[in-house]
Amino acid sequence: MSLRGDSLMSSEEKTLRTVALVLIATVLLTGALALYLTLARRPAGAVETEAPSGPRIVFVSDVEGEAALYVMSADGTGMERLSSAGSGMIVYPAWSPDGQHLACLHIDEASDRAAVWVHNLAGEPSRLSAEEVDVMGLKPAWSPDGTRLAFVASSEGTVQLIVVHADGSGVERTIALPAQVRHVYSLAWSPQGDELLLLGTDNPSWRSYITPPFIYLVSVDDEGVEQLGQAWAVDWAPDGRGAVVAPYVNPAVVYTVDEERQMQPIAQLEDVFAVAVDWSPDGGHIVVLGTRNQSDVTALYIIDAATGEVTVAVDGTEVWMDWVDWSPDGRRLLFTQGPLQRRPGSRLPYANLWVYDLDQRRGQPLTEQEGFAGMGVWSP
Repeated sequence: MSLRGDSLMSSEEKTLRTVALVLIATVLLTGALALYLTLARRPAGAVETEAPSGPRIVFVSDVEGEAALYVMSADGTGMERLSSAGSGMIVYPAWSPDGQHLACLHIDEASDRAAVWVHNLAGEPSRLSAEEVDVMGLKPAWSPDGTRLAFVASSEGTVQLIVVHADGSGVERTIALPAQVRHVYSLAWSPQGDELLLLGTDNPSWRSYITPPFIYLVSVDDEGVEQLGQAWAVDWAPDGRGAVVAPYVNPAVVYTVDEERQMQPIAQLEDVFAVAVDWSPDGGHIVVLGTRNQSDVTALYIIDAATGEVTVAVDGTEVWMDWVDWSPDGRRLLFTQGPLQRRPGSRLPYANLWVYDLDQRRGQPLTEQEGFAGMGVWSP
């Protein structure tokens, strides 16, 4: 299976992206992205310690050989392993809204098939995806009330959006996506828990970037799927009354879209293509990941949502970035950063976790590992 991120591309996979269709944005937006992420159980033999105050960070690391789940304090101290040995390659952790569970993907490296598992702080982890489906490399999405999980999988050549009960009691519904959707790389619930916003492409490998993906709005109750337009980046507004979108053009123009589907440009980024956007929980800022060479994501910008002022947080030529995540208070930004070099003998690249502080206007590393430490997410 393919893991998400420019960081995981081989040189052959880095097909130049074409500046194709400018966003025809008509997005029906009724909710804010409520994607909060949960804690895994500790492996047998782990020492129980009192949880520190404030948010913590769960992330993936292969410091002990296999890709496993770890947790640490917000300042990078107190690292401990959460997942047991022999669980397979674990990626894409996602906290539940109540902070008591952690959804993630387990990859069987022999078959290269992925499954959705939920780790429970008080008990054994449980598998939520069926044996016959192959889950795509995408973070599972928790419903706002924490009772359901959504993920995308393929089965017998069909790409499906699957919604399951988080308590393991079974599948709530399976929604077939349009035939032209062969890969999905963005998935988020509305805060009402009745809709899902996703980006889907007709190319089975999202890394090829031949054409911009389509934006789809999926009604969970009636299983309706509405195609809205095209963009390389989209995210719900935290107040539930709009979204932020960015077409794949250079210079990048970032737009906000209101409830009436009216688009307003908020900022323009010179000499860069926008490939990801993420609105902070407090609504104050929007982070944009960008590429200058249509291949490696080497720029990170922070936009003031009220004024449109742009801060260049990272603009490198020898590093890549991915997997951004805002702290609950919207004042710190967690991201994965690594050098532009291949890592022999590993599916994961060289990388470490970094945090950017909006008040201090500077970034610093949280980990200093020789292998991979990334895909970090803040606890609620």
